Amino acid sequence: MSTNVFPHALTNGAWFIGIPDITEENYEEVYMRYEMARFATEAVVSVPDGNGNLVGRKITLEEVKAHIGLQTGAHSLTDAEWNDRLVEHLSDRAKRSLRWAKENAEGGE
Repeated sequence: MSTNVFPHALTNGAWFIGIPDITEENYEEVYMRYEMARFATEAVVSVPDGNGNLVGRKITLEEVKAHIGLQTGAHSLTDAEWNDRLVEHLSDRAKRSLRWAKENAEGGE
């Protein structure tokens, strides 16, 4: 599969995950942060399926590794800042879920 969508996806994602450059030393951490972001936000990359449609799927470790040397203008996040960002997103999703559950509860509130 062509990886031409991945530099764009990785560059955009770098702003969220807080790792601006992919290196030999950090590509596994980059992958892990993308995975954590996917778990927290359900974000995926859209790729062509060969039939003219775009399908969402996760970025693989091999695709991250293939982009060692990619540099973005993203700001770095420390591990603590990254953890805070994840907790904030998870909390926001849980609050939205609670609101939905209350609004759609049988019998209402």
